[in-house]
Amino acid sequence: MKRTLPVLLSMLTIFPCSAALALIPYPCGWYLDGSVADSQVSGRDYPTVPDVDNQYSTGWNLGIGYKFMPYLGVDLSYTSYADTRLENSSDVTVAHDRHYSVNLDAKGILPIKKTGFELFAKLGVARVNSEIGNVDETTAADDDIVLNTNNEWTYGLFVGVGVDYALAQEVQVDLQWNRAYGNHNTGTQFNAFMLGVTILFQTLTG
Repeated sequence: MKRTLPVLLSMLTIFPCSAALALIPYPCGWYLDGSVADSQVSGRDYPTVPDVDNQYSTGWNLGIGYKFMPYLGVDLSYTSYADTRLENSSDVTVAHDRHYSVNLDAKGILPIKKTGFELFAKLGVARVNSEIGNVDETTAADDDIVLNTNNEWTYGLFVGVGVDYALAQEVQVDLQWNRAYGNHNTGTQFNAFMLGVTILFQTLTG
């Protein structure tokens, strides 16, 4: 994360922000978004696993939403997080734990006048999932490692904050942080720092 986050921030700052060049995004309508993420899941219990490698690594997010007005929207998204590597006492990987979430949230938006920038915050619910796979049965048995390969899931709180910039009325780039909460069977915190693009579709009236 120490390397990736500064890169994401520097990419966002390359876009022009003068009042003369600023564009105002469509005030309402449907939108699609996609992001790459620096992500991590922490807090899952692995009772018989000697070592757990859950460092920040690449993930991704896809979503659809509707903007009711310039200040309020609703999102439905799917986030895939970095895998957790489960290792024996010799740092040999015996399995991977795959993590993902489905998120539904309300999105409050604060446009910054004459700049093209918007600040936003999200609050909702997520279904978080954790599933252990790619198990090296021989190595696990040699080290007395017992793994639960069921798909563990639960519902939890989902929150996020971010900023976006309008490249055109129908195109925005955004930088955001999201967190979904689970439990000790799934992972207690699902974190993602994301850089993405949103495509807006104007709602015709009249």
